[in-house]
Amino acid sequence: MRASPSRRLPWRARRPTPRSPARRSVYAALGSARITSEDLVVALGGHRACSLAAFCARTWCAGTACATVPTTFDAMVCTPTQMVPLSVGDAAALVELPPEIALSLCDLTFIMDADDAACALGAVKLVGAYLAESRTCWDRLEQAAAGVAERRETSLIDALCTAQTARLNIAKSVSPSARAAWRFGTMAADALRACLPDALDEATLLAEGMRFEARLAHEATGFALDDVFALDDRLDDLHIEEATFTLDADRFCEALVSERLRHANRLLFALPKHPGTIRLTSVEPEVLHRHAAAYLASRAAS
Repeated sequence: MRASPSRRLPWRARRPTPRSPARRSVYAALGSARITSEDLVVALGGHRACSLAAFCARTWCAGTACATVPTTFDAMVCTPTQMVPLSVGDAAALVELPPEIALSLCDLTFIMDADDAACALGAVKLVGAYLAESRTCWDRLEQAAAGVAERRETSLIDALCTAQTARLNIAKSVSPSARAAWRFGTMAADALRACLPDALDEATLLAEGMRFEARLAHEATGFALDDVFALDDRLDDLHIEEATFTLDADRFCEALVSERLRHANRLLFALPKHPGTIRLTSVEPEVLHRHAAAYLASRAAS
């Protein structure tokens, strides 16, 4: 199923990512400081800033060591294993490399007093990591979510270690399909972002993407309904509420197809079969449209 180039959505306009001026400024700063391959680049900031620094360090002098000090919850979860994709010209968010980070130091004082909104994106990505790891890990999330929501230090440490281990296992997998596991929910999130620019924050977009794709997985892979509802419950435990919006199913499906065709020539979603197994799965257009219509009807304001 392909989308006509003339009907593709204006991706460049809707996807905020670090652009070339930011990269040029980092490279200029490295040059002014006379950084060499024997030095260490230290990045302090959110996931986007750490990703940009790691990318520039990796390409500077054929490879310069980089250490990160993530200051946001999502950066702590993701920085060691995944960079925020960069943009080049009209190719929005398509430049991505596995990060090569010498050290990532997570200082919990940055997030201990943060409000729910500041930690929401990290909390959603935490849910995805637990689901990707194993059944045992997934079943532990209910207790872990309560501690994370209350910002208990031991709970945060345990959750971060679990999430980073899960994501590392994804990155090290020999199967290309298994390495796509952390993209669960992202296709639907990107489609919603394109259709509803600036209407939903990043955490809500990803959470809604997971909710939709989990329901799609129930038919496409046999993902158990109990686990679908457990996903909803864990997001609720982490104070990630369901969104309310109005969107046409045809437009949403068109955006889903267009987003996927930017990355591959087949309509494949990273869908869970059961906790511990998330694989690229083909979805028939009629199945996709039926689930999209049901999902969007549930999100329409009453």
